[in-house]
Amino acid sequence: MQKRNFGEELDKNDHNYFELVNVASQAARFINDQIKTDNVELKTKVTTEAMAKVFDGRVVTIKNDEHA
Repeated sequence: MQKRNFGEELDKNDHNYFELVNVASQAARFINDQIKTDNVELKTKVTTEAMAKVFDGRVVTIKNDEHA
């Protein structure tokens, strides 16, 4: 299995870098909670799985309107 280069994907992405990292960290926390709750083992690291979900579009973000 070939390793993904998330650095290259970040460079090609037009989204805010810090927002992507924030979303990935929240996804990693969610995955970690699921692992603890369901007593499941991942084949990859939690952070790697979270980054893959974010870049593959499997994580949905909802932005609050700050001026509402």
